[in-house]
Amino acid sequence: MATDTDTGTDSSVSSFALKQWQFYLLTGISAVALGLVFVTTTLSARISGMRGQLDERQQFINESIVLSKLNVQLAQVLANLAVATSDDELKQVLWNNGITFSTDAPAGTNKAALTPGSTAGAKLREPTAPKQED
Repeated sequence: MATDTDTGTDSSVSSFALKQWQFYLLTGISAVALGLVFVTTTLSARISGMRGQLDERQQFINESIVLSKLNVQLAQVLANLAVATSDDELKQVLWNNGITFSTDAPAGTNKAALTPGSTAGAKLREPTAPKQED
């Protein structure tokens, strides 16, 4: 077998051995790669959590849209009922909850038109009590 005269080791083994600077370089590259794996995993987990929060918010928005349509329909029915029955107490409840409506509908329909974007009934005067007939 041939031996390396400088080190006294087998030359076939020494050709595969890393020099010290090569060992440190590869160790450093491996450490950086491991660090990047850790960072990637952490960021992936955070993104997944954010995605879950975003999905929950989107679901809330979608459900709110459906409920707002139902609220408008309910307000419309209550306003129509208040106009049809001339119920001042129901009108007052609608005013207090910020639902304004007008009765400018064709004659004989007894329907109220909701005012879009009505804010609060605080600006509105209280409905007057029905007049007592003597």
